[in-house]
Amino acid sequence: MLVSFLFIAGVILAEFVQVLVDRKDHSSSFFDRSRCDHCKKTVPWYGMIPILGYFLVKGKCIHCNKSISLRYPLFEVIFALLWGISLVFVSGSILNSILFLSFLLLSSYVALSDLINHEVRIDGLTAYLVSFIILSHIVLKNQLDLLSAFAMIAIMVLSVFVIKIAKRGKREKLQVYLGGADWAVLIIVSAFISLQNTTLVLVGALVIIGIISVFPKGASLVKKGIPLLAFVVPLVFVYVLLKVSSIL
Repeated sequence: MLVSFLFIAGVILAEFVQVLVDRKDHSSSFFDRSRCDHCKKTVPWYGMIPILGYFLVKGKCIHCNKSISLRYPLFEVIFALLWGISLVFVSGSILNSILFLSFLLLSSYVALSDLINHEVRIDGLTAYLVSFIILSHIVLKNQLDLLSAFAMIAIMVLSVFVIKIAKRGKREKLQVYLGGADWAVLIIVSAFISLQNTTLVLVGALVIIGIISVFPKGASLVKKGIPLLAFVVPLVFVYVLLKVSSIL
């Protein structure tokens, strides 16, 4: 019963993550009704039901008949799968379950913000990093490894230097490749899961980005700025999940 409640609560909260990402500029209140991206009319209550809502409205706005992005149900399905798998491997401790849910929600927020908006709010990023550190200490029992953190800083500084040389001093282009949020996440993560594992996560993210950029929509997305955290953060969560399940 408790597991079922936690699963349903997690999936419902995932819906609010998308609301936060879509209302990045806070031009409308968080408590306002969700509206169609095209005609701006309110979405019916049944259209807000996680996963099912998309199919109940047949993937279109009931007012203007414009198609609704597949991003919404796809995100909800992936979140439900990850959260369901997490509940299987997380111990019976309610605290551990809450920590995992918080970490997954914040991971989703950071990844979606970077993918959709190409930026991450500082409060959301800070909350993500704090949740990661707490989870690392309480659940993974990891200790702070400053040597790995300093090594990651050195690698990233070298990367910036190489990019700068390649771009012949065009500093304004550096932000496209390595933003402040990228630095913060990679350095903090490497301090707790080791430089080697963080490097594997980073390489995995770059490989995924490379594959996606082959397709037209992926290429247009990358042109706006490489959404590194959109792929690094989910892979960090997968690493944590594998660690808890004793697969790693």
